[in-house]
Amino acid sequence: MSVFAALEACRQRNEAAVLVTIVSVEGSAPRGEGVRMLITATDVLGTIGGGALEHAALVHAHHLLLEDEYTACVQVREWTLGKALSQCCGGRVSLMFDRVPACNFICEVFGAGHVGQEVAMLLRRLPCIATIHDSRDVWLNYLVKHADVSDRGQLDVDLHLDRSTSPDPGVVRTHHHDDNVFAAVEDCAAGSYYLVMTHSHERDLELVEAILARGDAAFCGLIASRSKAQAFRSRLARKGFAATELEQLTAPLGARIQTGNTPMEVAIAAIADVLDTRAARTAAAQVVSDSIADESVELLPLKA
Repeated sequence: MSVFAALEACRQRNEAAVLVTIVSVEGSAPRGEGVRMLITATDVLGTIGGGALEHAALVHAHHLLLEDEYTACVQVREWTLGKALSQCCGGRVSLMFDRVPACNFICEVFGAGHVGQEVAMLLRRLPCIATIHDSRDVWLNYLVKHADVSDRGQLDVDLHLDRSTSPDPGVVRTHHHDDNVFAAVEDCAAGSYYLVMTHSHERDLELVEAILARGDAAFCGLIASRSKAQAFRSRLARKGFAATELEQLTAPLGARIQTGNTPMEVAIAAIADVLDTRAARTAAAQVVSDSIADESVELLPLKA
């Protein structure tokens, strides 16, 4: 597998990686300019020649991954092989370290209707892994067609596989589910951001019930009128949900900002709610991380 194919596979797995490239060589060195190596937290693909240089590159790449998985970073570092690394080659090599970040949130959208179509287009441009769920094949197929990507004969489709043609950082897939929406929600990852916007009020209620029952959602938003939102909260309370659990439901979705009622405007307002929540959670997590770091955490030492 080429390093670029492996890099795309990392993106599909939502795994950060560092691409190491030899950008210049002076004198004698194990390998020449343009040679690449891909490094993840658990794997290495390719080689820049082995020995002390490659070991130093691995240490620095792992340092970059420990430092931050979710932010892009490009650095160039230079080593004198004889003096700094005691390699007999004796040349000078410059390496570029390109940290390709993991997507930093997962979004599960239930409903591939008009608003869901526009939500998918926005999510493609955000650093997330998103899945658009629906029981209606015609809407899922339209979503793929609207994205100008062929179905390739399957329902689970990555709407952006070729990074060379677009800068879109996100991955959006479609998923067909049957009438058992509880099973569809159960298959989602912990800490996901959920958007509920199906064609059925009863299905919306089942989905919200399943999401809140999990107890591990980062966000649960429902497209609804104020009367529908109040009716859902009353019905869920009668089902036994506590007030603290119902507080996790954002409904009506998109009320933080004022927009019109076109599908794209509603989608923008919905995504604004998601991003606002994500920013707050990220800030809270950073406070905890800084507190832990102040106590005793140290990164791997850099070697030059």
